[in-house]
Amino acid sequence: MDIFANFYDSLKESLTAADMTAREFAAKAGFAESVVYYWLNRTYAPSTQNLLRFADFFAISVDYLFGLTDRSAFRKTERPVPFAERFRFLLQKSGYSQYFVAKSCKIGCSAVSKWLHGGKLPKAETLLKLGELFGCSLDYLLGRTDTP
Repeated sequence: MDIFANFYDSLKESLTAADMTAREFAAKAGFAESVVYYWLNRTYAPSTQNLLRFADFFAISVDYLFGLTDRSAFRKTERPVPFAERFRFLLQKSGYSQYFVAKSCKIGCSAVSKWLHGGKLPKAETLLKLGELFGCSLDYLLGRTDTP
């Protein structure tokens, strides 16, 4: 199953709804035009950072981009929380160890350490696993909303 299938469809729908060409979107959102065409042609999947930029540009939910909800709207927080801070909070609240999270997501412990130190965002595939593991929305996990 292609976890990005809904993203590709959302991109097309968002461009149509905004009456915007791929070239116009790329210029306005600060993406390389080739990147947008790669997405439209399903050649490359977006990074988590680019998913966030896309969602922010169109003011839609990251959960919606992955087809986890039918509602594109979400309640954006007035004070976004960095991923590292939200991840640290969820670790403490759940009682999970870094090792447990790494093994549950089938990634190395060093990746989890980089997230905690604010050095990186998880890949989209891992983000989905984290949302499931912590029982929260991706927008909450990414600090875009205060509603889990």
